[in-house]
Amino acid sequence: MSAPMPFRFRAYHMGCKVNQVDGAALEHDLRGLGFIEAGEGERADVCLVNACTVTSGADRDSRKLVSRARTSNDGTLVVLTGCLLTGRPVGAGSRRPRRG
Repeated sequence: MSAPMPFRFRAYHMGCKVNQVDGAALEHDLRGLGFIEAGEGERADVCLVNACTVTSGADRDSRKLVSRARTSNDGTLVVLTGCLLTGRPVGAGSRRPRRG
């Protein structure tokens, strides 16, 4: 019997140095749990979006990235974290978050 394939993740970190440091810590934790980073062209089981809202441009770019992650990764769990959430407690946009 072969060992199960490890879960693969893809991570996107937007914005300030705090988000970059937090993102590196999140990636480290995922690796500690046995996840491996998805390579170019590989499907990710989890897509981590560490989003920023420091400026209106960062806010807009983060929302676009979340939307792209949700539509281009069918069946992938998209996890949104970062300061974008503090300004948008219901979700990262005008609609409620989609439930799996």
